[in-house]
Amino acid sequence: MAEIASDSRTSLRVGDRVCASLPPGGFAEEAIVDAANALKIADALSFAGATLFPTIYATAFAGLTWRGNLKAGETLLVHGAAEASGLAADKFRYTQRASCCNDKRDAGAAVR
Repeated sequence: MAEIASDSRTSLRVGDRVCASLPPGGFAEEAIVDAANALKIADALSFAGATLFPTIYATAFAGLTWRGNLKAGETLLVHGAAEASGLAADKFRYTQRASCCNDKRDAGAAVR
């Protein structure tokens, strides 16, 4: 993070590695964002890995909550559960106390 507005109420500090949620379709190496949309990146996580949070995890949350209305006790079928979107859906499903049926395969394995 290069700059923080003086009136921002945030725990983020100049020099923190962050990723942010941008308006739909927004991808950039540098951007001006509201502090509420910025997430500090853990030291063990790469910048590339951090891009999954505002995209892949937000998509799984929106799809399973707003469109799918997933509830505790329901079963979620996840195709491609070894890939990023499938892993995110499976993790979110777990937080909702829903069960899962998946066709998890090793990433890159040939489908027969």
